[in-house]
This record gives sequence, C-alpha cells and structure tokens, in this order.
Amino acid sequence: MTRLQRKESNMVCYIEIKKIHISENQKRKVSRDRIEKHKKFLFENPEKDLMPIDVNQLADSSYVIAGNGRHRYYAYLEMGYSHIPANCLNNKTAETAVFLISFSANFIIFFCKY
Repeated sequence: MTRLQRKESNMVCYIEIKKIHISENQKRKVSRDRIEKHKKFLFENPEKDLMPIDVNQLADSSYVIAGNGRHRYYAYLEMGYSHIPANCLNNKTAETAVFLISFSANFIIFFCKY
C-alpha cells in the first residue's frame, strides 16, 4: 500500500497514534487473539501496512475510531509504531484536494483540445 492510496472519496493518511482516542465501549470489546494476529502480520511483513482504520477528526485535532479498527490500533500501538494508516471520514481538506486535482486535470484536457 502506498502512502497516498485512495479509498473511495477518502485519502489514506498517516496520523499520530497518540492522537487517537478509544471509547470505553470499544475497549471492552477487544480480543487479545485478534491483536496478536495483527502483530504477527506486522512482524512478518514490516514493509506492509494493515488495512487503514476509519477515524473521525474532532475539533481539538484528535481522532476517534469510527466503527472497526480497534484491534489494528492496539497492534500498531504494542508494536511501537508512532503513526497509523487511517481514512479520515470527515476530512474536508483531503476531499478538497481530490476535487482540485480532478478539476485541474479536466481543465487542462479541455484547454489542450482547443
């Protein structure tokens, strides 16, 4: 996976793991076996990432996990990673950048035709 892989309308970004907050409900639903499985994958494949977790950014620039991802989060945390691949679901900056790149490419194609 490259650092600028695109997933639907969200851009994969690498965010500081210490900025991610886990809810008490998510903490209660953690499976040690799943964390160990993810850690084993990271250990055996240091050049690869796990699937990005979905997060929402809060007003204070911290993040919360949006649904699944807590096992991957804990695996990265326990392996000592400082950044984690994530899809920021409410990141308007990424959406704006994708729009501008797309608009620019279409404009150049149109301009070159005439």
